[in-house]
Amino acid sequence: MSKTLERFKRELGSAWRYINNIDWTDHSFSSEKAYVCALFSKTAYLEIPEFEVKHHSGAKVIPCLTYQELVSRRTSFKAGNLLREADLGNSFAVVRNGVVAVCTMTGGVIFIALRGTRLLHISDWMTDLRIALAQVHVGNIVADFHSGFYTAVQDCFEAVAREIALRQARPAVPVYVVGHSLGGAMAGVAFGLDGKSFHSRHHFARTISARWGLHSAYSFGMPRYGGKFAVHSLGSPLHVYNREDLVPGLPPRNLGYEEVPEEYCLHDGGRIAPGPRVRQGLPWLLSGILSTKGVRYHLIERYIRRLGASVHAY
Repeated sequence: MSKTLERFKRELGSAWRYINNIDWTDHSFSSEKAYVCALFSKTAYLEIPEFEVKHHSGAKVIPCLTYQELVSRRTSFKAGNLLREADLGNSFAVVRNGVVAVCTMTGGVIFIALRGTRLLHISDWMTDLRIALAQVHVGNIVADFHSGFYTAVQDCFEAVAREIALRQARPAVPVYVVGHSLGGAMAGVAFGLDGKSFHSRHHFARTISARWGLHSAYSFGMPRYGGKFAVHSLGSPLHVYNREDLVPGLPPRNLGYEEVPEEYCLHDGGRIAPGPRVRQGLPWLLSGILSTKGVRYHLIERYIRRLGASVHAY
């Protein structure tokens, strides 16, 4: 049995203590919300389809230790089974080639956790995260989004909306979209587009008007995902990042990318400091890649552990 999976089961088992004491209708940031959202962000890594197991490569950067351990055994995995064991409500998964969405309906709040399925080789990080911005028509205006993140969200948007509509008994229940790493960027794209009609000539010239009914978004260690209008005017997630994590420093700003306006730096010991990031340069980025320190601090387990310390879960 995976040691990190057993630990995560215990973490999920304690989640109710926080879920029941949080006002999920409040839009403001809290460390308790961030901790719970990080836990549910990890559930997206534990929906492991057969095609990922088949094409698994140990050389790839996988920002979840439990995922690494499970896939190394060449077996698929269902997040829903784990969530049922923890008595965390009903769940469903939507799997596409570029994205996995795991939705958990607890009764008082709904979480939609996203992650990317295209795992990166270390040598590909700079190339894959430098991808050009795509122009997305949102109503009568145009917003710039990372084309890969936008395409993944567009591919699953209607399917997730349909499943929520079929299962949601109480429409007033707040819905949170959450994600770590590439999934965090996808959560940002989804949050910005939810409730709006949108399309892009970059990928399928078809207008999408489906709704997830999102209340808020939390992201962890996410790369930049859009231009200034997309992240400042359409709505963006509350972003938590480790100072040592290199991924939030990509893609470069000189390609037109912007940070989201509300960010929180997570320090060792669980201290959370609101405010914009210190602007690190290319030497810091290269040092993080070469030493693998930036990769270690990018792991979802690192985020959960530090956030757990902030709410005294450890």
